Amino acid sequence: MNPPNSPASNLEFNLPREPYTNNQFVLNPLLPGGEGWYPLGDVSINGGPSGAGKTRLTWKILAAQKRREKIFGHTTNGHEYLVLMADVGNGITNAHCSP
Repeated sequence: MNPPNSPASNLEFNLPREPYTNNQFVLNPLLPGGEGWYPLGDVSINGGPSGAGKTRLTWKILAAQKRREKIFGHTTNGHEYLVLMADVGNGITNAHCSP
């Protein structure tokens, strides 16, 4: 619940809600009824130690799926994408946004 005078308490949504995208993924399941990668309409997080290649892998996956290429055997659909990134290190937060 937002405090009564907060900016969020004055929000109005004028557009219809996005349709529910149950079982729709950026990378389709390998088997029927299986799980794909990166569910549409949801936030996905890639975790791992620093320097493991999370960012590089994510960019390669997103670029390849935009071209409808197969990735690790998964078919793709050529979806548009938006990436929001944040990095916290040495007390400094850097945030990046890229289409």
